[in-house]
Amino acid sequence: MGSHEWADQSARIAPGPAPGRLRVLIGRSAAIVLILGALAWISVSLLFNPPPRAPAGGQDIPLQVIESTGGPEAQEAGGNTETWDAPQESATGQGGGPRESGGLAASGASAMVHMIGAVKNPGVYSLPLGSRVLDGVKLAGGLAKDAAPDAINLAAEVNDGEQIRIPRRGEAASAPTQGADEEDSAEGNGTAPSSAPSKVNLNTADATGLQELPGIGPALSGRIIEFRDANGPFRNLAELDAVSGIGPAMMGNLKDLVVFE
Repeated sequence: MGSHEWADQSARIAPGPAPGRLRVLIGRSAAIVLILGALAWISVSLLFNPPPRAPAGGQDIPLQVIESTGGPEAQEAGGNTETWDAPQESATGQGGGPRESGGLAASGASAMVHMIGAVKNPGVYSLPLGSRVLDGVKLAGGLAKDAAPDAINLAAEVNDGEQIRIPRRGEAASAPTQGADEEDSAEGNGTAPSSAPSKVNLNTADATGLQELPGIGPALSGRIIEFRDANGPFRNLAELDAVSGIGPAMMGNLKDLVVFE
């Protein structure tokens, strides 16, 4: 009887966990849960949103520079006198611009030409030396509706001081204009007027005489005379190619119009 009562009392007074230790255990568990949650959130963020990678090899990222084209005040007022910058040729000789002649186009030399006839905007224009008649036509606004492009050599080289007349349909490209007295005289004699110009002696003609040849203006005639004075008289047409501004196309136009006596 006494032993049984002692056992019951021992069971009733058995010590449980201390309250302070229980709070410590709960706090540690909560901290571990928070740390694991933070690590999981960081892992998911890096997985779906990786940081940007730096360029390989430490290369700099190029920056695009946008240049301002300026307002209307920065543009020159238009007129009948224009300058056209020809595209540069490649090393193989291919390109869309006019062919350079003797390196003068690359040095910035230019030729003033007077475009008249069947062009949309007749006027005086500046072209690089070595440009073609077609380049002058483009600057003059293109061909008029009644133009006859087959009647003129659009591939011929232009020369400084040259007047280029684009013929209209039914007109001759370079027929000389006759005066009324000459026409009356020709009709009275019953003979047709001769349209063939007289040949020019390249070794004796002055600047005025040289300018009677097609495609030769004041500047080019001066260069011909300077070359002739420095190197002696021309012996054949091939030597004329050494004068700056004269190319194969012009030599073809002059071969039947010049003599070397």
